[in-house]
Amino acid sequence: MATFSEMKYALDEIARKNARAREILANGRTQIVRAQTDLGEMTSDYSGIVSDINQAAVDNPTDTAYTVLKAEKDKLVADFQDLKTYADALVTAYDGVSE
Repeated sequence: MATFSEMKYALDEIARKNARAREILANGRTQIVRAQTDLGEMTSDYSGIVSDINQAAVDNPTDTAYTVLKAEKDKLVADFQDLKTYADALVTAYDGVSE
């Protein structure tokens, strides 16, 4: 059987590891919210260039460069929307779990 000192040492180690895990989890939420905020800001930050690309493709329908640019933009916007939905879901899930 372990001595009192060994048992106390083990309990203190458990407490330190619990505290560290709690800190890591809290930092995880902070990082997720930061990403969510950055993604949210992108909507307004880049709405002008997105509109410009769309208009350029309309104004230059036979110019392959604008067609390709719009196609790339469309793929990036779809990727962005998926990522934004994912970030929102992670924050919602995190906040829905009470300790």
